[in-house]
Parts: sequence; structure tokens; C-alpha cells
Amino acid sequence: MSKINDLIKRLCPNGVEYATIENVIKSYSSGLNPRQNFKLNEDDAKLYYVTVKEMTTGKIIFSDKTDKITNEAWHKIQNRSKLEVNDVLLSGIGTIGKVAMVDIPVDNWNCSESVILLKPKMNIINPKYLVHLLRSNYVQEQWNNNSVGSTLKGLRKENVLKTKIALPPLEIQEEIVRIFDKFGELEAELEAELEAELEARKSQYEFWRGKVFDKIDAKLVKLSDLCKIGDGLHGTPVYLDDGDYYFINGNNLMNGKIIYDEKTKKVSKTSFDNQNIKLDKNTLLMSINGTIGKVSYYDDEKIMLGKSVAYFNILDEKILSKKYLFYLLQAPKSIRYYNDSLTGSTILNLGLKALREFEIPLPPIEEQNKISNVLEHFDKLVNDITVGLPAEIELRRRQYEYYRNKLLSFEELSCE
Repeated sequence: MSKINDLIKRLCPNGVEYATIENVIKSYSSGLNPRQNFKLNEDDAKLYYVTVKEMTTGKIIFSDKTDKITNEAWHKIQNRSKLEVNDVLLSGIGTIGKVAMVDIPVDNWNCSESVILLKPKMNIINPKYLVHLLRSNYVQEQWNNNSVGSTLKGLRKENVLKTKIALPPLEIQEEIVRIFDKFGELEAELEAELEAELEARKSQYEFWRGKVFDKIDAKLVKLSDLCKIGDGLHGTPVYLDDGDYYFINGNNLMNGKIIYDEKTKKVSKTSFDNQNIKLDKNTLLMSINGTIGKVSYYDDEKIMLGKSVAYFNILDEKILSKKYLFYLLQAPKSIRYYNDSLTGSTILNLGLKALREFEIPLPPIEEQNKISNVLEHFDKLVNDITVGLPAEIELRRRQYEYYRNKLLSFEELSCE
């Protein structure tokens, strides 16, 4: 910090110049949406299609869940995005404000329409410095105040371009980047150790969750006697950009919640009413096509279900607890039953008949509540950022954010 202070005293003793993003970039562009342009995950698709999910801790990280595009689709996107090394990427829809720098070759990937591409003017701003700036509270608060939309937030181009940022001389920017690089390496090592310990605890949790349900001594009851079970639309609805309801498939179910992203399509209320499916506070949803067994609560969201999602409407909450069923549907014993009941070859499917005939242990409601409360406690220890190891990991991240914000706080140059 002493070197930074010395540089500031020498190069900008009266304060640091502030500018807007439009002043420090050569161009603003975005990727391309597959709708009417190309298809994802075709047989000959070998290249990566980057969305907000691949923008992790300031970098682009591919995974086995990253969508794939063909070489032809890559060229279509590239004609619009002009993607190249040193570009700064920004998520503009859904989870807004995630930032990453392009520091890897770009010949095997390109971006979705929800990813904004900023090309820095290298003679006045360091790309890595810009990434740190855009992740700071000062900038993130500007975006949060200017984002539009309700369920799916978005940033307008004019709001991004008018974002105010600190622009010290390049020598100061480069020293800040050097400090962050060193600090980031130490934080990454420590966080990796914590993540490894967390994964070990998750494995223990999965083991004991299975043991809990294996040891329940209670009568077995078919799910069809406890729930109304159905699935979503078998067909393709009419999609509307301004539709009232989100069209949900199995990929939207994650960690007990319904997740929306830029690929989540919308349909009209008329389409929802025609489907004639009742969802209420006692409803659980589960993926039954492709990725099997992801379970989420339903909580008054305006959604329409696709055929890859089954719903469970509990008939009597005094007989079957929603929370108990939530954990039971994810238990290893249940997963084994699903795997034994799957149909299909390329795309696996779990039929409604198999779900309705699935026999589950049904202890008294008091015991169900006791079991689900214990599992909820363990679940928090491995997933909730307010307790246990997740809390420690979150604390480390907040420490990093604190120093980042402190290091990026400059007294503004007076115009007087």
C-alpha cells in the first residue's frame, strides 16, 4: 500500500480523474442468442458457448455443463461480438454484474447475447484493472440502481456506458493489478483448501442422509396415494418475449429453487391456463428428463412446466410433510429406484407411472418433521453461506472484496 500511496502523491496529488466507461473503451458489443440463428449442442458441435455460468472469479471457466456450438455458429457470433484477448466481459441479463477478462485463446468459444463485450483502450486503461473496477461496490451499486426488469434483471447499454469509474495513471493501475494478483493467489490457495474440506463434508452428508432413510421403520405407501403427480406440456408452446409466465424445464431446478437465466423462455397466461395445472404451497417439482432427480420447492412463481418437470401436489400436509418429501426424493435409495425405472437411450426419462408406484416410508408426521429438521440442519452446514465452512469461505471472499474496494477508492480530482 505504501508504494500505491507514493505513486498517488507523485502522479496525482490533487486527486484522481474519473471518467465513464464509454471514455475508456473502443467498442461495446455482445454475443448472439441461438434463437433463429443456430442450435445448441448439435452432433457436430465442438466449440463452447459461454453464458454467465462460465464467468467465474474474473475468468472464463468451461465445464461439462457448458453448451456447445458448431464452427458455423461460432462465425455467426464472431461477426457480431468481435471477441478477442483482453476484452472485458460483463453479464448483462439475469445475474447482472459478473465480470471476466478474456485471457485465453478465443478460437474455440464465443458468447451468448447476455454477455456484454467491452474493448478497453489499452493506452489509458489496463484490462485487468478494469475488471477489478467493475467488480467493486462502487460500480456494482451503480448497476443495481439502474437495472431494469422484475424476475429477470437487465442492464441497458446506455447505463453501462455512463458508468462512472476512477481512472488513475497507468502506472498506478499496473501496481494495483500486481497487488491483486498476489493477494488473489494467496486467497485462492486458502479457498481451495476450504472447498476441499467442504466437499468432504458434503460426501459425509450424502452418506448419512442415505442412512437416515434406510433406517426408517414405517409402513410403505405409494406416492400416488399421497400426492397428485403429473408433468408439464408435451409439446412446444408459443414463446413470447414479453410473456407473463416463464417456461420451466429440468435445468431450471437447482438446490431447492427455481432458477431463471437468459435462456429461460416466456409464454402467455393463456398458454398457462390451457395447461390447467394447479401449483400451490404444497407442491414440489422434480426433473424427470435428461438430468434426473433435481428437486425444488414451488413458491408462487409465475411458471409453466415443460415435460421434463414432474409436479407433486401433496394431498394432505398433516399426513405427508413437504420438507420430508423434499429430502426423501433426493435420498440415495430414491435415486437407485429412479435409475432402475429409467427409459430411453440417448435421453433418459423417468415415467410418471414409476413415480406414482414408488413406495416411500411414511412415519408419523412428528417423526417426519424431526427427520427433515435434522437434514435441514446438515444441509445448511454444507450449503448455507451463513453457517459452517460455507460461512468461512464467504468470509474470505468478503475480506478480498473489502481490500479491493479500499484499494480502488480514490479522492476525485476537483474540477474547480
